[in-house]
Amino acid sequence: MDAKITRATERSLVELAPGAKIHRDVDDSISESMSCAILEMENFELEWTVLYDEYLYVLDGTLTIELKDGTYDLKTGDSLWMPDGTWHFYHTKQAKVLVTVYPANWQKTRNPD
Repeated sequence: MDAKITRATERSLVELAPGAKIHRDVDDSISESMSCAILEMENFELEWTVLYDEYLYVLDGTLTIELKDGTYDLKTGDSLWMPDGTWHFYHTKQAKVLVTVYPANWQKTRNPD
């Protein structure tokens, strides 16, 4: 596979859930090892335990995230890495976040059917 460039003008966000839109620049059809997406959220919250390593980088806004050891406000330029198995609850009024996941094919490796 050759390198992939995603131009801002080519990026179209699709609804992930009410209040959250995503564009997957790199997914498991391109790379089984990592994925990368832009996630835009407005009045959104999610409780989840990650089934992969995940890295979040706040591009704009504030993302409040609750972890077992406390609650943190991630602002523009802040980042967070969570290893596989990390419980978290995040909520935001408005945030744009770069999300990377390893492995990209976690659904296949977790459910190898």
